[in-house]
Amino acid sequence: MMDFRGVIDQVPWHNIAGQQTDCRHVPDAIERLQSEDPEVRRSAYWRLDNHVIVQGGLYEGSFYVIPFLLQIALSDSPYGRVDALDLLVEIASGSASFDARVNFSTVEHPFRYYTPSENGVGMSLPIATRFAIACGLDDIMGLTVSEDEAEREMAHDLVLSFPEYAGPLSERLNQLANIHRANKPLAKKLYLLMNGLRHPR
Repeated sequence: MMDFRGVIDQVPWHNIAGQQTDCRHVPDAIERLQSEDPEVRRSAYWRLDNHVIVQGGLYEGSFYVIPFLLQIALSDSPYGRVDALDLLVEIASGSASFDARVNFSTVEHPFRYYTPSENGVGMSLPIATRFAIACGLDDIMGLTVSEDEAEREMAHDLVLSFPEYAGPLSERLNQLANIHRANKPLAKKLYLLMNGLRHPR
């Protein structure tokens, strides 16, 4: 389990909007998303999915949870990785008006995360969420060859959400396909993923 104490508390969740109310419950949901108990994880998933993103609609909190979801997806613990990837796919595919904006500062240690700042960078919410996920795509690429099928398929879905980066993503996928060429089914899936990026539906 990733221990976010001392980091997640630096984000003023009570001042960040979700659906209908603020996001003060997010730290608890993030912790529970990493539980060994699948029912606890599922409950935590819905506390996020029905709050920071609702039926494809993005709320302010969706931007600020992304770094923590990326850390869970890339953690050594198997618990919560698929759920975190699933939420990242939902957020990457979400929508909001360009009038919905976030103003934020970036903190780089112990990993990149964001805090609200009136004097920080201003960006429309739908662009900001894609930017935040794209910052983690290079690391996510390793999960496209995960031994866990659910993880691997969810990582493929996330990569397919970013056809604007088809060039560099295809380059990485080609490298991975060459490394794993002895595993013909996996290599084939990687080539299909490359094709999906280059020719999105």
